[in-house]
Amino acid sequence: VIAGNLLYFGSSRGVFYTLDKKTGQINWTFDPGYAINSSAAAHHGNVFFSDNQQSLYSLNAVTGKLNWKTGLGPAKNYDWAFDYTYSSPAIVKGQILIGSKDGCIYNINEATGKVKWKFKTGGIVRSSPAVADNIVYAGDTEGNFYAVGLNNGKQKWCFDIECHPI
Repeated sequence: VIAGNLLYFGSSRGVFYTLDKKTGQINWTFDPGYAINSSAAAHHGNVFFSDNQQSLYSLNAVTGKLNWKTGLGPAKNYDWAFDYTYSSPAIVKGQILIGSKDGCIYNINEATGKVKWKFKTGGIVRSSPAVADNIVYAGDTEGNFYAVGLNNGKQKWCFDIECHPI
């Protein structure tokens, strides 16, 4: 993600980088200790990303200082896990929406890192949530696509894609 003069991204080596977009010089790094295969999001002077250990991080975008870290539950076993696709955070109205390998869509308070709600799906949620008109949309690895209320985490509907792997 780009915010102001800085680029923010993680690596499979487990390091989160911040570079000056004009010079390519490192501004700061953060090492959560686990690979980072999701994109970052920046908002209100902070940057957010998740790692492969099922943690969501909030860092000060200027200093790299940790604001908070929230666990996203234990990962479900998944035979197709070699593809390294992970959900990236979406930020709407002070809420962070992100999918997890525990099979849930999470709504997390942007300022505190506290979980407001989590919605259990039928499979691992590797897709990045999209939000429109107070509805969160995301799919799971079992071929289901969900619409969930932004404020209450209640399912509005579920579409079975019918072409998921055998």
